[in-house]
Amino acid sequence: MSTVRNLVLSTALALSATFAAGPHAAFALGSTPVTVTNPADIAKAEGIQHPFHAQIDCTVQNGFSCDGSFALSSSSNANQKITIEYVSGACNIDQGNGVTRGHILLFDAAGGNLETNVIPVSDHFGVNPGGEQILAFGQPTRLYAVPNGSIEVFVEAIKADPTIFTCSYFLSGQGVDQ
Repeated sequence: MSTVRNLVLSTALALSATFAAGPHAAFALGSTPVTVTNPADIAKAEGIQHPFHAQIDCTVQNGFSCDGSFALSSSSNANQKITIEYVSGACNIDQGNGVTRGHILLFDAAGGNLETNVIPVSDHFGVNPGGEQILAFGQPTRLYAVPNGSIEVFVEAIKADPTIFTCSYFLSGQGVDQ
């Protein structure tokens, strides 16, 4: 029994002496240091996201629609692929008139490859003292806009030639460097 005890004590003493000598650097076989020379490429490869927010105001065009546009090339998200994750907005229109639906049109940088998306618009939820009514819309989306493309919006009035008709779209999402 004293032999086992002596063996345990001597092992514990040897381990204590080894660890008491202080910390040592650990090296793995075949390891080499890594130097990152272009972190932007790594961020691009990993799809690092940047916030995207835009407000698009529209005004009456051709008697029955409210049109507006936003050029990505002139925004802080130029050269980024944009994912629009939420669209909301409101329209003011004459009392007794209404809108059929909202549209979001996505174009590439050359103005082609049109993608059309329809956003439902609820009936009015209030009347301003000036005789106009407020219509609202909002919904989660997953819309993709190409780098330097453009986003256009329009809303159609039910009755032509409204005297009051303005809308604002609010878009939010993410941009990824290309």
